[in-house]
Amino acid sequence: MNLLAALFSHAHSDASMRILHGYTSIGLMTGVVACVAAVRIQVSALHRWRAVAIGLWTLLNASFLVVNTWIAFQGMGISNGNLFHLAIAGVLTANLQLAQAIYREKIDVSSLSGDAIWQSK
Repeated sequence: MNLLAALFSHAHSDASMRILHGYTSIGLMTGVVACVAAVRIQVSALHRWRAVAIGLWTLLNASFLVVNTWIAFQGMGISNGNLFHLAIAGVLTANLQLAQAIYREKIDVSSLSGDAIWQSK
């Protein structure tokens, strides 16, 4: 939906925009939770640089969450909204990939090695 919003920016009603941004905020919240779990896994596996990288990704997710939630409450009218929707689509895609990597390993956060997140099957 965010890709469509990027292509057809502001060609929708205010109510549909608020719904889209509301659901996007929910998606970003799950991304933040996945990132926090990934940081914990990397720290427990003593992969400090990976933990730092995912920690920075967590901050980016949190920043997008705050801005996106603000847009959901304030309404339309931000400049370069199409670029924002494109960036949100990219962040959500990366979050989905991270969550799937964690899910595939059937995580027990206390015992999983940090390498599992970086490997794809």
